[in-house]
Amino acid sequence: MTRRKAPSASEGKRFGTTTIAPEKSMFDVQGVLTKYRAEASQWTIMPESYTLRFRVNARNYLMAIPVRAEDPQETRRLFRVVFWYLDTMLAAMDAGLFTPEKVFLAFLEVAPDVTLSAVLDDPQRMSQVRAALGGGQLALEAGR
Repeated sequence: MTRRKAPSASEGKRFGTTTIAPEKSMFDVQGVLTKYRAEASQWTIMPESYTLRFRVNARNYLMAIPVRAEDPQETRRLFRVVFWYLDTMLAAMDAGLFTPEKVFLAFLEVAPDVTLSAVLDDPQRMSQVRAALGGGQLALEAGR
């Protein structure tokens, strides 16, 4: 009887068997941003994550991609997912289906190194937003 290797976290997930290196995906991301006329882009490489900053229609967006040292296959998969996400969303914008704000709202850089999604995920920051809005309840919180 042949023993099967235990599946990695990536197997069974979209792009889970990709052999494309993260560096190639980064290159492909740069290509798609250039193709769809992003005004600027920058990669920042840290041991725990890679950060992509890009500007579309004079707004800055920020995406952090975790690096999984214990599972390089998962890292390859995540980079490929980011590439295809950006390629698809930018093509939809180019076709006039969506605006950049609708596509990339969660990644909007609202302060240096702070995205809108980070603000929404942080109760302390949300109270600062409420205070800035006059202390009222946000429509999303009120269930509207």
